[in-house]
Amino acid sequence: MQLKKVLESHKGRFVSLLIQRGAERKLHSVKVGNLNKLICFTDTNAGNRRVKRGKILKAQCGDAVFVSKSV
Repeated sequence: MQLKKVLESHKGRFVSLLIQRGAERKLHSVKVGNLNKLICFTDTNAGNRRVKRGKILKAQCGDAVFVSKSV
């Protein structure tokens, strides 16, 4: 499934995002906001954040799952 479809299907629910920062990978439970080239979201532990679409390795919301080719 495409990343955009997973992020648009959240309907107020939390989304799990696996994000790569250099060699480090972090899992976030988020509420997604804006869906442009930068994904804006509210992290349950760290407040508001923005990441590039290319940095998202995996996104999951219910049965909808996106997995990047680089995983």
